[in-house]
Amino acid sequence: MGEPWIGADGFTYSYRDSRDRLDHLLCSPGLYDGAGLELESFGVPELPFLYGPDGLPFGWDPVLRDGYSDHLPVLAEFSRRDA
Repeated sequence: MGEPWIGADGFTYSYRDSRDRLDHLLCSPGLYDGAGLELESFGVPELPFLYGPDGLPFGWDPVLRDGYSDHLPVLAEFSRRDA
């Protein structure tokens, strides 16, 4: 299994003073073999509206009814290489 976080920046979750990469993508070796479907890039997309002023995820506040999630999305881009 490949670990796409290796070489990628970012975090997907923040709790108190800790930032972590809780959200993952499992990749089989076939996504790195140069043929067929290939993983091209992986990381947290730069979408400013997902972050609060402190740079942390803009989590949903049920009282204010505002925000999104305490987890940031991960984005994986694939390409197809014909043999």
